[in-house]
Amino acid sequence: MASQTKTILVVDDEDSVRNLICTVLRHGGYTVLEAGDGETAAKIHGKHPGEIHLLLTDVGLPGQNGCELAAALHRREPVLPVLFMSGLPGPELSEFDAMPKDRYRFLQKPFGLTELLEWVGHFLNGSMATTPS
Repeated sequence: MASQTKTILVVDDEDSVRNLICTVLRHGGYTVLEAGDGETAAKIHGKHPGEIHLLLTDVGLPGQNGCELAAALHRREPVLPVLFMSGLPGPELSEFDAMPKDRYRFLQKPFGLTELLEWVGHFLNGSMATTPS
């Protein structure tokens, strides 16, 4: 399975949400790194010896928010795709305007676990120009 070679950095400050997402992704065959805030995620990204194939981050994080985290990581790795997630309505997230449009997508919470796996698989297969059907 191709997903076994893919590494995803999951960032969410809600432990129960992060744990569930990480469990689902691991069962899907992915290698998962996890953090509860942007600062920790940036440290993990900087110290991880291999490639990180996807940043899956909540927008509303304490301290450095998900958009700021993604922007910081893009300075190090401009091709890193980002899947943002949030319980806030998408139109209120004006911070996305600074992100490269071809490198991110937004997933509205709450979402189903099957939907999450579809989005992640879609991104990791290089289909960022479209959204999963």
